[in-house]
Amino acid sequence: MTVDAYFHTTVSRYGIEDFFQQLEPIRNNLEDAIRNALADWGVEARYTTLGNFAVEGQQAAEKEVHMWMAGLSGQSFTSTARKGGWPPIGHVFICYSREDSEYADRLQRKFLNFGISVWRDTLSLWPGQDWRASIRRAITSEALVFLACFSRTSMKRRKSYQYEEIALAIEQLRQHRPDAEWFIPVRLDDCEIPDLDIGGGRTLGSIQRIDIFGQHSDDQVDKLTAAVIRILGGLG
Repeated sequence: MTVDAYFHTTVSRYGIEDFFQQLEPIRNNLEDAIRNALADWGVEARYTTLGNFAVEGQQAAEKEVHMWMAGLSGQSFTSTARKGGWPPIGHVFICYSREDSEYADRLQRKFLNFGISVWRDTLSLWPGQDWRASIRRAITSEALVFLACFSRTSMKRRKSYQYEEIALAIEQLRQHRPDAEWFIPVRLDDCEIPDLDIGGGRTLGSIQRIDIFGQHSDDQVDKLTAAVIRILGGLG
């Protein structure tokens, strides 16, 4: 069974709240399974916890992600433990239009498979909360990576809460170092990303985007996951 399949099977046994409460023992069980599988092949597993790893450089990150996605196939490997452990405290904020929920669902599943916390309006807001204050806090104080998802449908809307989230993110982005990796534009189809001013003579178009549509969309989602892991791995 692959790691991806393991989590899908595990999630089916729990409700969402129970799953997150049991996440640590679930990881430990997976660690034991990996250690035992490697031992059967005569390989000593030095680091096999799902979370305690860091990757350096885009190619290394992508290699690590693809290795997990494919499952263990007899290849031995070691990973470097990151200070403070995995995952880091905080979350990936997914900003999207309601019409594009299926794409947000796909990204959420992928990130949760790697123990990466996700913040979404439909998942993270509770009845009775001040949603504007909650969203502002989730973006400005707790977001480790901000994913801005764009599509032709979302760009056609004259008004959208997504625009408000992007405005808050740009406000936060201006407080980061110019070379800090935090805001990632994500295209869901062949749309035009708005060329918004982000300060310092820069626009949104100056930030490298990623496209997760078309023939190679699965590879691009893996690449995005690798980029997020690389950014989070550098926070320790």
